[in-house]
Amino acid sequence: MPFKFRHLQKIVGGFFILSCLAFFVLTAVVARGEKWFQKYVHYTTHFSAAEGLSSGASVMLKGLQVGLIDHVTLDTDNRVKIEFRIFEEYADRVRGGTEVSVLSSFFGSSQLELSLGPQNNELIAEKSEIPASTQTGGKLDELLETFGNIAKRLEDPQGDLMQILQNMKGITENVDKAMAPTDGSLYSELLSSMNHLDKILNGLETSTPDMRDAIGEARKGLWEANKVIKALQKNFLLRGNVEQLFEEDSVIRAEGR
Repeated sequence: MPFKFRHLQKIVGGFFILSCLAFFVLTAVVARGEKWFQKYVHYTTHFSAAEGLSSGASVMLKGLQVGLIDHVTLDTDNRVKIEFRIFEEYADRVRGGTEVSVLSSFFGSSQLELSLGPQNNELIAEKSEIPASTQTGGKLDELLETFGNIAKRLEDPQGDLMQILQNMKGITENVDKAMAPTDGSLYSELLSSMNHLDKILNGLETSTPDMRDAIGEARKGLWEANKVIKALQKNFLLRGNVEQLFEEDSVIRAEGR
């Protein structure tokens, strides 16, 4: 009896085949992105110390990843031996005069940085040693140096920070002096004048009935002015302007006499 597939079995089989195809496609895409099947050219280098370097760290060229570190070991002469590989597509750029340095990040991890030599030099053969650069540390050293320069400028007695602090100290002292208690003679004179004017208005109100309404409005104005004067007693920022106005008024009175 010939075997026949049922309709449900055909559907399940179709889904299985599609799943397998999707898996292989995704694997190929990931492998291409991660360069799993990329060909490499291997090199070595030596450092006296290589803090932060480990297997799997990147090899960088002008900010681009061009390879990986394979092994970090201690050589017989107590030097750090680093075996690394570069993508084959970049190997034709590794020529005589190329150097390797340690590129340290602020968070402690490190990478290898390639500094290419002149492109008219001969290619460096595979598994050859690329000399280490005498200038190591990369951006971390530059960052620390920048912080050091900023700290020196801040510690300078003649620097910007110290001058700003001295200016703030002077402003604070002036504010304290302005807020200190005064003899109050200026405001006492002003209040005395207001009371004298109020008495004059009371006399006018009793002598001239037609002026009562106007005097009432004037008295309201005096009350508001009295409130402003009391506020000025508490506001040291406006105190200087008021004193200046009284000095000018005294000069005008003297000239009028």
